[in-house]
Amino acid sequence: RGVSDFARGSQRRGVSDFARGSQRRGVAASQVAGHGVLGPREPAKCPRRPAPVMFRPDPPTSSSDLARFEALFASCQRLVLAYAMRRSPNAADAEDVVAETFIVAWRKIDSVPAEPVPWLYAVARRVLANQRPVLSGR
Repeated sequence: RGVSDFARGSQRRGVSDFARGSQRRGVAASQVAGHGVLGPREPAKCPRRPAPVMFRPDPPTSSSDLARFEALFASCQRLVLAYAMRRSPNAADAEDVVAETFIVAWRKIDSVPAEPVPWLYAVARRVLANQRPVLSGR
C-alpha cells in the first residue's frame, strides 16, 4: 500500500465517521471533538522559559577561596593551555577552552582535589567535547 493509498484512505474517513464509531463504543461526539466528560478541555499550557541570563560567576565566599583559585590558576594554566592547544584547531579556541575550564574550577573551587591537574584535564576534555559541534560548523 503506497503513500497515496494511505492518504486517500485517511481522506475518505472524516471526523464524522470517527465520531460515529466512537458513539458505538459509548463515547459522545462532543468528547471526540475536544470536550471531556466534565466539560470542554483546555489546551495544554507550556511553561514559559525564563529570559536568558548572562553567566556571572559568584564572588568568592572567602579570601581563602580567592587565594586558592589564584594559586590554582598560576600553577595549572600553562598545563591546561598546552592540553587544549594539542586538541584545538587554533590558539583562540584553545584559550576559550582554558577560560571555560577555569570558570568551572572557580564555581566548584570546593570540589577541586588536592592534585588538580587530572581534574582540570577532565573538565577541559568535556569543554572540548561540547565545543566540537560548534568548531566543526565553522
